[in-house]
Amino acid sequence: MGTRSSPRSLPKLFMHLKSRLVEFLLFFCASFSIVILLLMLLFVVKEGSLAFARLGVQLIFGQRWETNSDLYGGLPLIYGSLMVVFGALVISVPLGICASIFTAEALPFQLRDPVKSVIELLASIPSVIYGFIGASFLAPLIASIFDLHSGATALTASLILAIMVLPTIIGVSIEIISAVPREYKEAAFALGASKWQTIKTVVLPLS
Repeated sequence: MGTRSSPRSLPKLFMHLKSRLVEFLLFFCASFSIVILLLMLLFVVKEGSLAFARLGVQLIFGQRWETNSDLYGGLPLIYGSLMVVFGALVISVPLGICASIFTAEALPFQLRDPVKSVIELLASIPSVIYGFIGASFLAPLIASIFDLHSGATALTASLILAIMVLPTIIGVSIEIISAVPREYKEAAFALGASKWQTIKTVVLPLS
């Protein structure tokens, strides 16, 4: 005699198949993403090897980039990128940490969730929007302040990049600061520490 599935086992079987299907889809998406990244890396290595075969180390250590003269030295580009990133970090990290401390510790509890939502919204804005705003408004402002012919400077790029990464720094810092156990803060208050002393000696070191 053949065995029949009981009505109670059908939902379990359906849930099992559904779970396996979700696992397969997740595995497929993850594997597909890895394959795409590997193909991109292979393309970069392939095209870059042709450039290195033609120009050698001059492609990295050359000090002039002039396409009209067939000179492709990447050192000015590397130096400019590092300078812009360093300037953006100098601007954004202190501001981001201070803003996150204020949001997590000093801001009224009723306003924290709306402020976090605004920060997350700013973090989701595409970088091209920040670039457009910077090129349209910030660059002319920098040019007028410093009396320059063009506002396309490293300072402008650093400011744009700092504004772009600030929401991410603030959001991550808020989560880290909020993870500090409340008992440690209450113990500091019980010992007579002020709000700033608690932040300085308890919250920041544990974060």
